[in-house]
Amino acid sequence: MFAPILVLLALLFSAPLLADQNVADIEAMLAAVPEGDQPELKKLREDYNQALQLVRESERYKEQAKAYQSFMDGYPAELKKLEQQQADLKPSKLDYIAELDEEAAQQELVEAQAKRLGIRRQREELTNALNLQELSNTGLHDLLDELRQQLRDTQQSLDKLQFADTRGRKETAIRTLVMAREQHLQHRIQALELEELSSSNKDNINRLKLDILQRQLQNSDTKIEALQLRQNELRRAFTQAAIDESERLLDEVESDAQLLIEQQTRNQRLSALLSEKSRDVEALQLEYQTVERAASELTDMKANLKEQLEWLQVSRGFGENLRNRLGELPTPYSLA
Repeated sequence: MFAPILVLLALLFSAPLLADQNVADIEAMLAAVPEGDQPELKKLREDYNQALQLVRESERYKEQAKAYQSFMDGYPAELKKLEQQQADLKPSKLDYIAELDEEAAQQELVEAQAKRLGIRRQREELTNALNLQELSNTGLHDLLDELRQQLRDTQQSLDKLQFADTRGRKETAIRTLVMAREQHLQHRIQALELEELSSSNKDNINRLKLDILQRQLQNSDTKIEALQLRQNELRRAFTQAAIDESERLLDEVESDAQLLIEQQTRNQRLSALLSEKSRDVEALQLEYQTVERAASELTDMKANLKEQLEWLQVSRGFGENLRNRLGELPTPYSLA
């Protein structure tokens, strides 16, 4: 019998809840508190300042939620774009390299090596982002459960205030603070929920980007190897041309024995020197390729070791940070 009456009283005397309190209104309430050192006035200013801080933080969470929502809205288009880019990525056409001269081949090689270095840096940054994304998701579910419980407690406190006398300054400040806490929790939970929902989409996007970078890196390696082979070919051709010229000169001076001997001696020394230099250049080129491959392997090993170390460090620090964050969560306002 009394339940319908209580519901009717709640509908008649409860003040309507605003969807969101704004900073300007709370600042006006704070400015309206009279000057003075009385405990009651200090408590009013304290409540309004705390409410003001909560509302400002809730605005920040609203912006975060908008950013996550914007990412999720644009996710299908971004995914389609990357998948098309992945499908269009083909091995580079390298036929033109066979027509390059020494200078052009060297210029192309410098540019290709610079591009490969940039791709490697992007790959490392993206790998770190993926690892951090996995770490940020750890404990997010527990944090959301804790915040939802705090929201329920705050809403229960707000329901009780519906039947209280809210005409006094103290009661108005309490009500404003509790409403600010509810607003703060609602927007924070919404931002975290959207972050949780968008995490798998971000993971898909980053992994697609990583695959594209890996294919681009393979193309760069293939191009660099082709340019180095072209340089070796040109050097061998130059050496052979010098040898051919030497032999031609020997044929021309056969009639003069002394000149022939001197010219032959010079040509043999020149031929031997050119052959030696050619072998040295090819040996250096092979050594450079070996060092490049070893450097690439060391870079990958370094990245793997760095990821494992960051995992150990971040996961240890993250657990402590999560406990600190849970400890710093605002406690529900007590009516006692």
